[in-house]
Amino acid sequence: MKKPRLEIDKLGITSNMTSSEWSNADDVDFSEVFVASAETTYDVINSKINDGKHIVFQPGVYNLTGTIEVTNPGCVLLGLGMATLVSFTGQTII
Repeated sequence: MKKPRLEIDKLGITSNMTSSEWSNADDVDFSEVFVASAETTYDVINSKINDGKHIVFQPGVYNLTGTIEVTNPGCVLLGLGMATLVSFTGQTII
């Protein structure tokens, strides 16, 4: 997985982001990633974040009863397709 580097005061496109170059991204080993499904609870997601994992949300509707707390700087949350996070309790989602 590639993780784009942070850009500050950026306007316009990022050069060197073609699939053959990726000079403005860091490699993330997939062992550092947790793939969530719609059945995954917020507390499991929080536990994986606390373990230092990045989160990939598969397509689906995530009916969450609590808040996902991103406590690690640089943690990536990536939604694939139509990953929809819904709060059942009215709490903040992230």
